[in-house]
Amino acid sequence: MKTGRLWFLSLLIVVGLTVVAVAQGPTAPPKTSPVSKPTPAAKKSPKPSPAAKPTPPAKTPTPTPVPPPFIIQNNIPIPAKADFNWAKDFPWTALGGAAVIIAALIARDTSERKRKTDKDVADDKLKQDKETAEAREQREAMQFAKKELHDQFVDIENRLASSEPMMRANAALRLAEFGTRLIPRTAKENEADPTPPRNAKNNPYFNQSASQLATALHLEANSAVRKDMVKAFASMKAWAEKEPGQELLHELIHRIAEANRTAKDAFTKAMAEYGVVWVMGKTEEEGETEEDFVASIAPFCEEKATTKIVLQALRGDAEKYAARQTAYRKKWQAEPDSAKEEAARLTALETAAKQLIDTRDALATAMSALDKPADLPEPFVKASKWKRSFPLLLSKAFLAGAYLNGAQLQGADLSEAQLQGADLYGATVQPEDTPEYKKTDFTDSNWSQAEFTPSIKIFQSEVKDQQTAELQEWLKQFSEMPADKVVTYDAWKAMAAKGN
Repeated sequence: MKTGRLWFLSLLIVVGLTVVAVAQGPTAPPKTSPVSKPTPAAKKSPKPSPAAKPTPPAKTPTPTPVPPPFIIQNNIPIPAKADFNWAKDFPWTALGGAAVIIAALIARDTSERKRKTDKDVADDKLKQDKETAEAREQREAMQFAKKELHDQFVDIENRLASSEPMMRANAALRLAEFGTRLIPRTAKENEADPTPPRNAKNNPYFNQSASQLATALHLEANSAVRKDMVKAFASMKAWAEKEPGQELLHELIHRIAEANRTAKDAFTKAMAEYGVVWVMGKTEEEGETEEDFVASIAPFCEEKATTKIVLQALRGDAEKYAARQTAYRKKWQAEPDSAKEEAARLTALETAAKQLIDTRDALATAMSALDKPADLPEPFVKASKWKRSFPLLLSKAFLAGAYLNGAQLQGADLSEAQLQGADLYGATVQPEDTPEYKKTDFTDSNWSQAEFTPSIKIFQSEVKDQQTAELQEWLKQFSEMPADKVVTYDAWKAMAAKGN
């Protein structure tokens, strides 16, 4: 019972006693008639004679009660009420008893409230201690799980650097699987979100695994191990492409592209070094040139002529390449390579070519899995200021002879990329009018069923054959086509053949 209710009850009792006392009126004792004074005794008379009889004592008259005064109202006598006397007429004894009862109730309520308060404090402390213990236990469990995960990652890294090819191949496949693991989560987090999105926050080892694999791929000399590494990239691609937005797929492409550019530089260096050996140590037989020889051991494209175009593009600045070869030539003249060293340089060139091809294939596989951006504005002519949510940075990438069937390359940065002989069947290319495609080489690329924006402008360094000339003519006409009357390259060729 609350204290306020007790005070209300006590006030109610006091008011009730007061009302009862006033209603009953005073309890005055009944008035009695005055008692007649006894008659003084008669003077002693002389002793009677024996013969005389004694006189009996006189009787005291019984007092007659006097009725209380009456008030006559309407000829009806009504007893008159006397004035109320608080000192005599108020029921102080009953009020004292009520006060004792109220005091006892208040004391009981106070004791009950204190007991409940103490119990609540004890319960809160117990709950807080329990929550603190659970939080500490969860924190320790999370730290242990994260440490265990990190130790596993370090172990796989060490295996990837092993001298045993089989162990490296196995580590590559394990690393791909490890990159898809979730960060350790609490039971509450799993209950609130059982299928969290696939991103760098929830899968923190994906990008690290991709970087390690990409580095290992362009450095691995064993072709069998590189084959398994390409498979590892394919499994990571298949896992990352399922998430809307494909954030991790873009990260995967970015890391493979870095390895691809590094492999391209390594091949260019190896080609320059071996070119000096080839020129100084050999004579051109049957009209075979250095380019013919290198194209035979580095078949980037199906057509050897296209591969030779690729090699010329890889040399880049003729003066810079000549200066590099001059430096190697002087070194070779001072200390000519032995037959063993010459064979090692040839092996290095072959290995560098295969590493470049493998990074190209891994990159092309990941690029082909790209979905059409969900926020791509329609129609295409309104996309001039559009940017991809996740940048697609492929500048200076080596994609010569790559299979990019159906690739969604809208807004991709392909500036100075090499796509000679690339298969772009069904691909969608939508640059921004177009610094992204500046100096991009599409020589001998297959654009069957490809789509472009009306504003596309592709800058090619050289036009080598009729197919590319036709492509340029189609692009010129395509840029003038209305947005609602766009036709594909194949349809344009069919129309051109019919004279339309």
